[in-house]
Amino acid sequence: MYGAVAGHTDGGFNGESFDDVFLLANGTVDWQTRFMFGSQGIHEMMAIGQELTKNVYSTGDDKVYTYYQPCSEGGREGWSQAQRYGFDYDGIIVGARRVIFNILPRTL
Repeated sequence: MYGAVAGHTDGGFNGESFDDVFLLANGTVDWQTRFMFGSQGIHEMMAIGQELTKNVYSTGDDKVYTYYQPCSEGGREGWSQAQRYGFDYDGIIVGARRVIFNILPRTL
């Protein structure tokens, strides 16, 4: 069987902006939300999507190849996926990663 499946995640924010959920009520950083935004949400989407694909398309023991192709903010997240979960992907193609936060906004 041949085909392709794509996935999308909001990192668990339910349509809210990251700025709205970054701090706890006491003003401290919500580190779980930050971790979910930075890497965990994407990895969970991949793992759930892979299992959903296997079940929906009845692939049985056939290999389901997994690739991630991010860009910009997703490019930073792509490097994060490669560092943390590299063995879970068959390929990661990172483009235009944004990693210099303190310089880029001033140059736009």
